[in-house]
Parts: sequence; C-alpha cells; structure tokens
Amino acid sequence: MRKSSLLAATLLAAFASPAAAQAGRHPLVGQWNVEYSEGQHLAAANRHAVRTQAVLTIAQRGDKLEATLEFTDQRSVLTPAPQRLHGVVVGDSVLFAYSQPARVGGVRHQAIRATNVRWQIGASGNALSGTLVRVIPKSSEMLAPTVITGKRAGG
Repeated sequence: MRKSSLLAATLLAAFASPAAAQAGRHPLVGQWNVEYSEGQHLAAANRHAVRTQAVLTIAQRGDKLEATLEFTDQRSVLTPAPQRLHGVVVGDSVLFAYSQPARVGGVRHQAIRATNVRWQIGASGNALSGTLVRVIPKSSEMLAPTVITGKRAGG
C-alpha cells in the first residue's frame, strides 16, 4: 500500500510541476515588444516608412491563441484602442487576422479606408519574427508584406 501511495504522490508531483504544465504551451505565449512598418508617409516626392512599436500579449486558451495588441506610439496609429486578435496555429507559426482603418492616397487626396491585416508570426527563444500583410478591399493597390520583429518582454 505504501509503495502505491508513494508512486501516486511522485506521479502527481511530476504532472503538477511547472515544467510539465508548460510542456503544451505554445512558444509565442507571453508578452512581446514588437516593431513593424505601419505604412509609408509621402511628403512631396519623398517616401519614408512609418515605424510602429506595440506590445503584443498572447495567451493560450486550450488549443487556441488569443492576443491583445497595444500600440505604444499613438501618434502614427488610427486605432489607438487595443486590438483583440484570435490566432490560428499553422505549423510552427500563428496567423492573426483583424481589420483596422488606414490612410490611403497621395499628399492632397487622402481617405481613410478599412484594411484587412494578417500577421503570421513565430518565435525562437526570446525572438519573434514574421510578416504582416495588408489588403484594402475593393482596391487594385497591392501592398508589400512588412517584416515584424520583436523581443520577449523581460527576456
């Protein structure tokens, strides 16, 4: 009886340990400081990338990933409120998709249009990388994919 109690206690301790609990955790779970190009600023004939920094917090709910994207530089973002994202695991990476407003057009003729945004990101240790693709519905304008980089907060 004592041997089986000792065995049960050992197994319980092994499965209740933090390492065992984290074994099924996706490597992207946690808080990340991310940076990417939000778009381009066009002034006269000069174009330059508008860089955005944000905090991406990813949580795992069963086999799904959910995230909150909070922008740290409010000056360049049309959507200052945190974005809530739902992820789909695709191999070693995760695909997040959402919609946000974006400024489109030239210097004199700008409009704000709904833009569909898709992030495909992965993690290796404390480094995050991936791509961001924007699609403007009912537009023939093709936007080039943007590189996303990030570091685990506190890592």
